[in-house]
Amino acid sequence: KNKQKCSKSFESRVEDLKKFKQQHGHLNISREEDQSLFDFCTNIRYGRRNPDKGMTVTDERAKALDEIGFSWATASTRGTR
Repeated sequence: KNKQKCSKSFESRVEDLKKFKQQHGHLNISREEDQSLFDFCTNIRYGRRNPDKGMTVTDERAKALDEIGFSWATASTRGTR
């Protein structure tokens, strides 16, 4: 597999999320389904919870993710099994 670190732009990641949602009907991405997209989701959630660390989450970025139905809570924080 192609292991690229942070080489995709935020905008292209949003496009990847949209495609994933079209194919799977949700954005609850597991590591098994798409390691790279899973890592992106983990990093963006961490960046929002920790503004001084991790990925920068601007208001524009948060809005773009909100518009496609991105969940800021992880499965473990939603209390799902």
